[in-house]
Amino acid sequence: MAVALASALFVGLNFGAVAKEKLLRMAAVCVLLALIPFAAWTVRNWRVFHVFQPLAPRYATDPDEEIHRGWQRWVKTWCLDFVSTYDIYWNVPDGPLDLSKLPRRAFDSPAQQAETAALAQAYMENGQEFTPVIDNGFARLAAQRIAAHPLRYYVWLPLGRMADMWLRPRVENLPIDLDWWVYAHHNLETEFSWAYAGLNAAYLLLALVGLCVKPKFRPWMLAYLVLRSCLLMTIEAPEARYTLECFPFMFALGGIGIYRLTTWVFLSVLKVKASDGRD
Repeated sequence: MAVALASALFVGLNFGAVAKEKLLRMAAVCVLLALIPFAAWTVRNWRVFHVFQPLAPRYATDPDEEIHRGWQRWVKTWCLDFVSTYDIYWNVPDGPLDLSKLPRRAFDSPAQQAETAALAQAYMENGQEFTPVIDNGFARLAAQRIAAHPLRYYVWLPLGRMADMWLRPRVENLPIDLDWWVYAHHNLETEFSWAYAGLNAAYLLLALVGLCVKPKFRPWMLAYLVLRSCLLMTIEAPEARYTLECFPFMFALGGIGIYRLTTWVFLSVLKVKASDGRD
């Protein structure tokens, strides 16, 4: 919505007063249409939960549900890909915390591993629920890990999570193992997943070509893609579906890229002359 409004105002600067008024009316209609679902969501939350909540909460929790901030911050110190999201993040709380599924990057030392195991045991003994003591324990671990490796927490892991969301083959809703890349375990699934990864990469490359052509509204489309990616870098547990909002722009830019590539092939490589329209 914001991108559409900004684009309309930007174009309006290049036209007369009548065009500006028309574009402003179009922008107002777009804003109104975008706000209607939020209005329905707000009314629903007020009637059902008796809270004013026009937007979904940060951690997708119910109004009376606790937010375990220590746990969330600790997960953010090591979670990098969808495998960790599926195996750990989605299971806790109310499910088992299986230490065997934690990657090695979740521990910086044997002492940290022992402390994590003790917290996991306390969590399991408490009926797979957090207590303030357990959550504070994860918060201490997170603080230690962040202090020891600030670049990992603030730069490398966020970039890695964003890359996983953009580049991972979009097969999470198909009956395919999470370790799709292990060819020895499932040949056909691995080949199918790599094909999907290639298709996803093709979309990205075509969109990049489209951006290089410098089409109209390129700054606004690029701004949306960059801002969306920056937002995704703040998420603890990556999921490829969070990039789907970008794909309408990707399709448009990809179409521009295909047009430019085919034009180059026909005119420069194959030396096909353009018709003058009299044939």
